Amino acid sequence: MCTDGTVTHILEDFAGERITVRKLHEEIIKDTSPPHLLDIREREEVMVRTVVLQGVRTGRNFIYAETLVRIEALKDDLLQDLLHTDTPLGILLRRRRMETFRELVAFGSEDTGECARHFGVDPSAMALARTYRVSWGGRPVMLIMEKFPVDGALQEEPARAR
Repeated sequence: MCTDGTVTHILEDFAGERITVRKLHEEIIKDTSPPHLLDIREREEVMVRTVVLQGVRTGRNFIYAETLVRIEALKDDLLQDLLHTDTPLGILLRRRRMETFRELVAFGSEDTGECARHFGVDPSAMALARTYRVSWGGRPVMLIMEKFPVDGALQEEPARAR
């Protein structure tokens, strides 16, 4: 295994292929919940971004992720890359050599739910899930919620996006 701990690199080693981001939804809104996890002020702009991490060769979706990003806390070039590229977030942070702190907020297993359609599994299929907060410069800047379907990981043939 050759990885620096970045989820994308770990996933590439696991999958045996390069991983890219396929954006499902992205918008900038004012205010959101749970504000206490990001110290969001009233009417602060927040990017809501939903993606799947997908194998470039197979088109297989491996991870579903929802991210809340405090716009004012990011450097402009990082924000532009988030908006205009398909580069995974961890890779963008690494390229900029941003020293971040990641704090696990919740983890466990749960139903795949609404994101099941991206993996070709039943919504009741089990998924590993985690939520973590990313801080930079001592301030929380992102909240990331990820799901990794267990059934999808065990399939011999890759699930295709629908």
